[in-house]
Amino acid sequence: MKRLAFSLFVLTLLKVAPADAAGTQPAAASPDSRPAVRSWTALRDAGVIKQKFDYSCGAASLATLLHHYYGDPVDEAAVLQQIAATGPATFSSLSAAAAHFGYEARGYALSLEALRQLALPAIVFLYAGNDNHFSVLRSIDAHSVELADPSYGNRIHAIPDFLRLWTTRPSRDYPGRALVVLPRKAGLAGNAAFMRPIPAKFGGLPLRPIQP
Repeated sequence: MKRLAFSLFVLTLLKVAPADAAGTQPAAASPDSRPAVRSWTALRDAGVIKQKFDYSCGAASLATLLHHYYGDPVDEAAVLQQIAATGPATFSSLSAAAAHFGYEARGYALSLEALRQLALPAIVFLYAGNDNHFSVLRSIDAHSVELADPSYGNRIHAIPDFLRLWTTRPSRDYPGRALVVLPRKAGLAGNAAFMRPIPAKFGGLPLRPIQP
């Protein structure tokens, strides 16, 4: 994969709720207004289009990025129809599918630090369990990486574990690959909530990176 110089758009959307001018306490929520309880499975798979076939992780990853980040109602079946293949996808075929839906997608070989500076989600190429695999980079910080994975759902890896999966090239400077997808339509911004910070706790319990 060629190393290309490229410009990245920093997509940050910050919404701050105004404080109550009177400084009064909000009224107690009625039972009917309380948020619905969500199952662990629903939380695990929130914002992820799961793959339906053993070969469709690439199609599901692109559908996840277009649907949940850019708000474009594209599903796995629509991407598979554009790929027109019954085998694993490639960055080339995913780029062609993205172009059909009005996006420009380019694959890059890059470093972990460059991946950290993207400031937008990207499809990452992994080698897991003796198989090639595509997943969506959701968030990355100094210690962990969160993936919106078409097979496992939302998953957190420690940086060393992620590097073992993502290092697929023999280059020390450019060990991994990512597919960056940008809209051709001017003014279309992504959903910043998709790139949520990696939580330190969930349900009162510390989160520990999941081993691959």
